[in-house]
Amino acid sequence: MKRPDDLIMLGLAGLLAAVCAACSSGTPSSPAGGGGPDPAPPAQTSGPAPTLDQVAAEIGATNIQPMDPTLYASQEATADWHGQTIDLATFASDALRDKWITAASTFGPILVKGHDYAATTG
Repeated sequence: MKRPDDLIMLGLAGLLAAVCAACSSGTPSSPAGGGGPDPAPPAQTSGPAPTLDQVAAEIGATNIQPMDPTLYASQEATADWHGQTIDLATFASDALRDKWITAASTFGPILVKGHDYAATTG
């Protein structure tokens, strides 16, 4: 026959197993929504860079004059934007855009940036 202490330990072990199973299932343990793991953010994928025309339309730039792209850029051009000449570049990924921004910001301010594009003073 089992001793009362053994029965208590078996009961606690079962309770602990049930609690651990509920926590690892991602089921919220409270109405506030805690208890489950946070969902993973969407993966950042790289792909073809947007075209200069697409970005120009998005930001309201005109008079696009393509040129040879500089380091990290897929395409690059000068353009008119809010009354000033800008250097507009597109990239295959935001990581490449960020590297370009680091280099370009030594020459002037970054005026606008978005997913896979950025612009600085021309």
